[in-house]
Amino acid sequence: MSDLNDPRVLSAAESFVLLATFLAIYSILQHKRILRTLRPVEIPQGYSLRTGMIVNALVGGLGFALSIYLARGFV
Repeated sequence: MSDLNDPRVLSAAESFVLLATFLAIYSILQHKRILRTLRPVEIPQGYSLRTGMIVNALVGGLGFALSIYLARGFV
């Protein structure tokens, strides 16, 4: 049997995907918390405050979708 077909390998891979998904979502919360502490004068002109949160939300959503795909066994 190939190592890639071993259920332990799949479980480890899925664990890493879920960890990355959690961290992406958690970083959104951390970013929002930091933004609340900044005064308008501290934010550079033209700096997008939401782009990082949007990208991390997409990464988190895709990670969650990948985790479901892996859990269902590549259906």
